[in-house]
Amino acid sequence: MENNGGVEGITRREFIVRGGIVAASALFGTGAIGGNAAYADAAQRLQEYREKLFGKYPLLADGMIEKISYEQWKKDEIVFNHGVVEARRFLVELEPRKLYKEALWDAAPDAWLKDRTKVIIALLNGLHVPSLEYHGKIRELLKADGILDFESHKKAVEQGIKDAPAYMKSDAAKAARDVASNSIDDQTIDDVAHGLEYMYALTLPIGNIDKYRKLEDDIRETLRKSSQALERAKNLYEAMDKNDYMKTLHQLKSFMFGLRDVFNAVGRLTEKLPERTGVSEEQKDTIVGKLHFHHPEATFYVFPYIAKEWDDLNLHEWANDVATKAKKLVR
Repeated sequence: MENNGGVEGITRREFIVRGGIVAASALFGTGAIGGNAAYADAAQRLQEYREKLFGKYPLLADGMIEKISYEQWKKDEIVFNHGVVEARRFLVELEPRKLYKEALWDAAPDAWLKDRTKVIIALLNGLHVPSLEYHGKIRELLKADGILDFESHKKAVEQGIKDAPAYMKSDAAKAARDVASNSIDDQTIDDVAHGLEYMYALTLPIGNIDKYRKLEDDIRETLRKSSQALERAKNLYEAMDKNDYMKTLHQLKSFMFGLRDVFNAVGRLTEKLPERTGVSEEQKDTIVGKLHFHHPEATFYVFPYIAKEWDDLNLHEWANDVATKAKKLVR
């Protein structure tokens, strides 16, 4: 896990190099032996903290966030909970960020964000446990961090549609719209507009571990495709921001066809989700709410707070409105 680099997390080599730069800066820049000792101490404490969280070199497994998985929850809920507690501490408390700052100085924000990605991935791996307590804890953490804040996602889409007419006056946008009109059909626009509805279905708990195992590879592949789509969205935004005619055309095509791959994967996975998704067999007759899904038509039995959130979000009707507005912009 540690050696993935890139967005997966700061590697041990990067950590050591940055720590060495900070120590050297302290020693040769200020000449204060006491200050250098303080930085070295902070680097050591950060290394120990990260080894506890992500695993100890050279194994790089067996860290606390490695415990956040369906398999571990089924095996030992106490250990699973310890992992969730450490993930929460990393995301919410100020002390970890302070430690990164003390050890890495200006490199701290980048290092923390890379490690945050690893923590978020771990929480997503544990999101599907059919536990009223633990699923709720993980869901709230991901919502507070913005990942599962669907109201904010809705507002971002609405703002984009609101801003679009002004951008559409540019030459790059007019050319992109001409291309889009020829290559993007109404069904693609509908699928994109209903993207949040699709993605919400993938956040549901899964009733038992055998069903989860059948879906696990599909879930991971869908998350991978979603990550690629987000990167393409970033590239498209940068091209539009620079009013780059050729890049906008290229990135628009890449973005839309990438989204089509995502929603094809999500659609296939959603069709596989069992109707009793969201609660265990023991809970289905006592703790239950109903979530009515439209793509495909299905009813999921879920925890009541999930059913309420789903009703409050009203993603299906909202998406229909977004699709109508988007078609007008493209056409």
